[in-house]
Amino acid sequence: MRYLKYLDKYKINLENKIIVVTGANSGNGFFVSLQLAYYKATIILSCRNESKAQEAQERILKEVPDAKLFIEKIDIGDFENINDFVTRIKKNYGYIDILVNNAGVYYSDNTMRINYLGSYYLTKQLLPIIKERVVIVSSLVYRFGKFNYANLLDNKNVTRAYFNSKLAVYQMSIYFASLYPTIKFTIAHPGVTATNILKSANNKMSNILKSAGSNFLKLFTHCPEKASLSTIRAVIDDCANLTLYGPRGLFTISGFPQKEKPHKVINKNIDKLIEATELLIK
Repeated sequence: MRYLKYLDKYKINLENKIIVVTGANSGNGFFVSLQLAYYKATIILSCRNESKAQEAQERILKEVPDAKLFIEKIDIGDFENINDFVTRIKKNYGYIDILVNNAGVYYSDNTMRINYLGSYYLTKQLLPIIKERVVIVSSLVYRFGKFNYANLLDNKNVTRAYFNSKLAVYQMSIYFASLYPTIKFTIAHPGVTATNILKSANNKMSNILKSAGSNFLKLFTHCPEKASLSTIRAVIDDCANLTLYGPRGLFTISGFPQKEKPHKVINKNIDKLIEATELLIK
């Protein structure tokens, strides 16, 4: 772990805190789980692929031998699967302290369903048993989102769908914050980082484009471990509700995290988004 010196100055102690991290087996989710486990949190690695979750668990235990880790399978794109997950969480743990909504895909047939609709549904089901905080992992491209409310899951333009999904999860946090004033909501974006999101099985790009995109990210952006620090700050900081964290470098692409002033688009037509969303989950 390369950034403990940076994190140690925040005097983190997460002992006895139960934290659900979705998409915890790789990229941002893995490094968030690793570093929170180091600071003694109990981490529920919430992943679609159990074998990859087990691999992630083993990797974390090599670096943090006393880590408290549990694996719970979840497919964010499947409401029934989410219901089963929530039932297990309630039965096995009773409550959680923090939910980190991290799972996401890019260039997929189901971008909005997985990145937004599933996260909305999961958050709504878990909020009654969340004690402290919900962390939303968005993206710096949220500001380019523009919805077709009559067809919210429109995926004809997959890049647009990704932008929309990242604005939608941001606006979702504002909506839920208004309903649950005792729970803190924070938002983080990792900048631009060399995760395996382009290599996801849900990604419909050609293998050549996946490889080229991943190599470009490795050359010109910061590493996933550093990128995860924005999410870590969103988990640990004593901050105002709905605080946004992102890298402090040029164009917020890379660098150590800082608080950001959100773009004005976040407050536009939230009621229309929620109305369209609720119709889709009924």
